[in-house]
Amino acid sequence: MITSALAGEGKTITAINLAISMAHDLDNKSILLIDADMRKGKIAKYFGLGSHPGLSELLKGNADQEGVLINPGIPNLTVVLAGKTPKNASELLNSKKMEQILSYFKTRFDYILIDTPPVMPLTDACILGPVVDGIIMVIQAGKTQRDIIAHAEQRLYQARAKTIGYVLTNIEYHLPQYLYRYVHQYDGNYSYEEKAAAKT
Repeated sequence: MITSALAGEGKTITAINLAISMAHDLDNKSILLIDADMRKGKIAKYFGLGSHPGLSELLKGNADQEGVLINPGIPNLTVVLAGKTPKNASELLNSKKMEQILSYFKTRFDYILIDTPPVMPLTDACILGPVVDGIIMVIQAGKTQRDIIAHAEQRLYQARAKTIGYVLTNIEYHLPQYLYRYVHQYDGNYSYEEKAAAKT
């Protein structure tokens, strides 16, 4: 499961990139990406997919498991969109139906990634946390304060969810001045032919 403390930290694009990388790098392994952010799902937009029955319809009994599976055009990758925004998203995620859906998908796919709403504004991530194998917390550098991250971690811990890793987004790299000069001096020693060869 991929989440963040606050909105706008890059959790959805992280989930998408991770799913694509796994589908590309893991030979003959099937990957399922579920958009469980039924209030502000964005996976359909990122993949350029139109309106399609998704998780909300599945949880409400208006679609079946196979009917919500979409191939976004990437080998070994399947997605389940968020669907139409329901009035009771948290209740649906906390239902026995959600556990049954995940159990079914586990028999169909080798790996399942779930993109959830952020931890602090809503309870959805804490609801799903205990029923997944682990959580990856996405943190935006220079934005999220440490006490907010700690509070989010505490909420997940109290929900008996297990954080297994972190992804830091929006990082800016600054080369020290001496290293910057060294790199440009070293690059300047290349001839045109050597530079062309180095790029191939």
